[in-house]
Amino acid sequence: YVGGAADGLTCLTAWQGSSWAEDSSGGPSLTADPVADCQRYQELTGAEPIPDPVAFTYEGYLVVAPRSEVPADGEVLAAPTAEDAAAFELDASLQDHVDGVRSGCFSEDEAVSFAARELERQGLTGWTVAVVPADNPGGDADLPCAVAHADPATRQAQVLPHRAGSVDHGLDGDLAVLRDALRAGIAERCVGLPEAEALATAALGAEHHWPLSAIPDPDAACTRVDLEIGGSVQVTLRGPEVPRP
Repeated sequence: YVGGAADGLTCLTAWQGSSWAEDSSGGPSLTADPVADCQRYQELTGAEPIPDPVAFTYEGYLVVAPRSEVPADGEVLAAPTAEDAAAFELDASLQDHVDGVRSGCFSEDEAVSFAARELERQGLTGWTVAVVPADNPGGDADLPCAVAHADPATRQAQVLPHRAGSVDHGLDGDLAVLRDALRAGIAERCVGLPEAEALATAALGAEHHWPLSAIPDPDAACTRVDLEIGGSVQVTLRGPEVPRP
């Protein structure tokens, strides 16, 4: 997690311009709160916590650094809201391989229905489901499966039909085993967050992965799991301390 991330978070204790030194840390967002995520990346790399941290954007990068170090052309971000957290989970659920859109070979209609249910579950009023035409870059009429993601800028759950060839598209044998273990151990049972975290840690084993994210959700009955795959593996858990089947 050393060196920052062009397409995720870069965490700094001192501003260095857009050429990150080796003492920076980062990776993909773990929650909707970049400041909390960067403090965790700092801890995982053995670095000092960022003093008086603030999140800002700079030339397309998402950065967390001391407030006094924000450059003149950096745009400081507001503190994350409940909608930000819901949108973050929406995106993870849409891209999830355990029981999300990537868990099966969803048709366009199936993906649209799933996205609509997720918007309702997350309480994301004002959001809509949009279908990106299959003839856009990446679409192929010979590929039967849809994919989907959240776009907070447009407040849309975007469905992209004809983007994957099968339910196992892009999954090697080890990743399929990981998916199946998370499905059987967490998604198909009702477990609390600590048990789910232990199960996920064991399932990940030596597989290269981004930090496991366990987010308390005391109002939930059971723990939910999302598995996102792209370059590496990211597992996110949300649930109560004690399950209520």
